[in-house]
Amino acid sequence: MTLPDLRTATLGGGQVIASAQEWLLSLPADPLPRYRLAELNDYSGRPRHRFPWHPPLILSLEARVSDPDLPGTWGFGLWNHPFGAAIGFGGTFLLPALPNAIWFFYASPENWLSFCGDHLPSPKSSSEPDAPFPQDNASSPNPRPAAASTGHSFIHLPSGGPEQPLPAGSQATNFSSIPGDFAFHYSSPFSPSPENEPPGNGFLAQVFSSPRIPSVLLATAGLLALPMLLPSLATRRTRRWLRRLARTLIREQTIRLRVDPTDWHAYRLEWSPNRCAFWVDHVRVWETSLSPHPPLGLALWLDNQFAAFTPQGELTWGVLPNPEAWLRVRHLQVKSG
Repeated sequence: MTLPDLRTATLGGGQVIASAQEWLLSLPADPLPRYRLAELNDYSGRPRHRFPWHPPLILSLEARVSDPDLPGTWGFGLWNHPFGAAIGFGGTFLLPALPNAIWFFYASPENWLSFCGDHLPSPKSSSEPDAPFPQDNASSPNPRPAAASTGHSFIHLPSGGPEQPLPAGSQATNFSSIPGDFAFHYSSPFSPSPENEPPGNGFLAQVFSSPRIPSVLLATAGLLALPMLLPSLATRRTRRWLRRLARTLIREQTIRLRVDPTDWHAYRLEWSPNRCAFWVDHVRVWETSLSPHPPLGLALWLDNQFAAFTPQGELTWGVLPNPEAWLRVRHLQVKSG
């Protein structure tokens, strides 16, 4: 196990405080909509091709946040920092790239961070509680062996023994428009999930995998197309066409986690060239044969921004007023190779 060489990035009064294997990322309360960020990463100042991490890799940590419904986003995991031209830190200019990521990611309801699907889900009533995922005995975890790679993804319910069917009331949900690329989303009868649509916000386990198109080529194509696209972006029809175009290039799979993030939980993600797996409190809650392309960098962050590109073609982004907010992280370790 190794401890990454972490660097801080803060804006708008955000702070990162380290103390003996624990980090506190915090944002001040502010009613004004201006950008606030507290971040730890290990890629600032590096060109994207020199980001440090390749599979096989295991990332583990414990974390909790101040409130389950913070405005903006927070999370931890690995990505290729695809929007470097807009929000690069450390004095290094990065051209845009298509996203590759594996992470635990929270997005408040103002966000919609999925290119799959053509319909928004029906809103869940606040009287319908989220159901926790099934728990193993943390002192003696005994997960089932991984399913054979079939181009599909599986929820692995805890306990040893033979494979079990999904619990009563659960549904298998197709999260991808690519044939043969599926995931099972565990859903309680008390918290129905929309049919055939992935979640675009909430507390997510998420994987993005995109082709490594050279950034110079991608940026040049974008600049050449911009004069033609800008007038037509005013139409919802064009924006929906752009979403469909994006999902032909960007493969993604996502589940929404049923867990209270204000309590301490142990999180782990496993990344290999043909498999990604997510664990919470020693329970494997999800795995998928989709895998991002390396190299990736490690990021842990808390901010107040939002971005939404909805299935209806609505395109919005910005920053939100926020209460005092914090993310605590401890026992961070990375095992590579």
